[in-house]
Amino acid sequence: MLKRVPLISLGLVLLLSPLLVTPQSALAMDKCMSADNYAICELQVQIADLQAQLAALRGQLGTPVSATGGTSQCLDLKNALVIGSTDATTNGEVSKLQRFLGAYKVNKLYTMAPDNQSGASAEDLQPVTGYYGSKTAVNVMEWQKAHGMDFVTLKSGVGPMTRSKMKTSCSSALSDWKTYVTRNFQVKYPEAMFTLVQARMYISGQGDERFPGVKLIAPSRVAAIGTVSCMYGESGLTSVCSAESESGVGFAIVERTMADLVAGLEPSLKKDTVVNGKAAVTIMSQAEGDGSQTYFVPISDGQTLVIRRDFRWADKGFVSQELFDSILATLSIYRDV
Repeated sequence: MLKRVPLISLGLVLLLSPLLVTPQSALAMDKCMSADNYAICELQVQIADLQAQLAALRGQLGTPVSATGGTSQCLDLKNALVIGSTDATTNGEVSKLQRFLGAYKVNKLYTMAPDNQSGASAEDLQPVTGYYGSKTAVNVMEWQKAHGMDFVTLKSGVGPMTRSKMKTSCSSALSDWKTYVTRNFQVKYPEAMFTLVQARMYISGQGDERFPGVKLIAPSRVAAIGTVSCMYGESGLTSVCSAESESGVGFAIVERTMADLVAGLEPSLKKDTVVNGKAAVTIMSQAEGDGSQTYFVPISDGQTLVIRRDFRWADKGFVSQELFDSILATLSIYRDV
């Protein structure tokens, strides 16, 4: 009986409120046309849309890590963090802190040495392990001293003063970041820098199969999609411009387990990591001046969120590692219902 109450409440909201039809819901409604029970299928789509709208509202209340123009990041932590703290005891906040520190150190590195060719990524400079160890402590102290806290030591940890400084370091341009929401996850991105388009994603280890999803692409490149005016790789040949081949950040929900998806990857290239408090796997590959970085993040027993950054050295690494890490840090994942 208790489980019926939320459904009744949702039903009342759906009846009394106008339904916002998203591109995702429109596609789902098309699938309902072939369903045995159209009415039930339609209601399920409406409930999923309502859940997405509620998730968007929840996202507006939070203050995720973000960066705009590569110059400012912010973080809103609720827990005191010290050596020995873990994601399990802090609701995933150790990983959030580590991503924040990684983005900060990459920004500092390339600001001080714009022509740096080391290729060091945020995770190289600050591994995301979900455990607050000695390296995290060193990077925390570095950040603290760079923000006027000269009295700190490695054992000081992230206390009220540090958390306040990290939160208030948010750029006012955060309002320019847009939230993309699905029933499984939401993520923020700088709207001035990206346009969200439908795209099919190539996933390493899955042969020629492509998976439906969305991709963040530079607005200046979107207009070229579908025209015969692009050159990808170093072949020098002109081909049809496609969202799949453009530099950008893609997201796809794949109805397979993470273990299944990463089984075919080259073991030496796979790397364990943590995304949104979840144990995940990442892989980096480069060829002919192009490169990709892919994250495999479990959502449920049979679902995986695949996130892929496509970049070209001719574009000076666009999308940059720092910007990608900042977008990734805003990610929130919801278990499928």
